[in-house]
Amino acid sequence: RASLLKLLREFKDLFAWNKAQIGRTNVCELAIPLTDETPVHQPPYRVSHREREIIREQVEEMLKRGVIRESSSAFASPVVLVRKKSDEWRFCVDYRRLNQQIKDIAYPLPLIGDILTYLNGCQWFCTLDMNSGYWQIPIKEEDKHKTAFITADGLWEWECTPFGLKTSPAVFQRCMDQVLAGLKWGSCLVYLDDVLVMAPEYDVMLRRLREVFERLRAASMTLNPTKCSFGYGEVKILGHTVNAQGISPNGE
Repeated sequence: RASLLKLLREFKDLFAWNKAQIGRTNVCELAIPLTDETPVHQPPYRVSHREREIIREQVEEMLKRGVIRESSSAFASPVVLVRKKSDEWRFCVDYRRLNQQIKDIAYPLPLIGDILTYLNGCQWFCTLDMNSGYWQIPIKEEDKHKTAFITADGLWEWECTPFGLKTSPAVFQRCMDQVLAGLKWGSCLVYLDDVLVMAPEYDVMLRRLREVFERLRAASMTLNPTKCSFGYGEVKILGHTVNAQGISPNGE
């Protein structure tokens, strides 16, 4: 365990302990090619006074974090608030109209069955969660105006990849595959913003974890320390529990 703690201290810069520590990778960018360049422009949705305050607060927070900026775009997609199980509100942009004009990306996500099969025989696991994963991928400057969203108080556009664009998952997966090229299906497995380091032996796990850390640091990416785990003999992933005894569904 001392070796693991030493490794974590060596790479402590990878862990985002506050909201301002969002990485911004130098490996890839989000492009937004359209089938029709006609701007999508919708008015803001009607919301209650309380919802308007929540939207304003979240916009101000995102401005402080540098993930959005004021916009003068001809594009405008409306904002919606989605209540989470915790009774908090998730800020979302309704990109359904824009998505109809975005060209598809035929990039594959890993098959869950392939991931689970590959884990057979592994006894040690580390799970890594990318910190606000999509936000770590910048948008091409010439495409940022297409992401503009409108509220009752103004118009803003994204500096980084937002949720809701239909190509965001594929772009993020491709970026992670590029960052971890040569390690995927060897030292680690990658499914969107979840990275799993696995090994048959503890020392091998440490070596593989170092390899992954080095790649993430080189790519200027950060991890969410509250959602990472290191050096466990069992892991829950993609609705299954995996340990040295095998793989079983866990109902999650």
